[in-house]
Amino acid sequence: MIRTRPSLALILVLAALLGPATGCSRTQWMYNYADWFLVHRMNGYFDLNPGQLSQLKPRM
Repeated sequence: MIRTRPSLALILVLAALLGPATGCSRTQWMYNYADWFLVHRMNGYFDLNPGQLSQLKPRM
């Protein structure tokens, strides 16, 4: 059986995903990024133009 080392990309992805979870609670992390997430989800659903995005961001 041949064993291979995990690729550098896999290690970096895991570190990026697990890194934020180690320093703070999941609830705090979600609260901090909720506005960013909602703006990007709304942009995906409604295909907002730059003017609409600039009006939406301060309201979040």
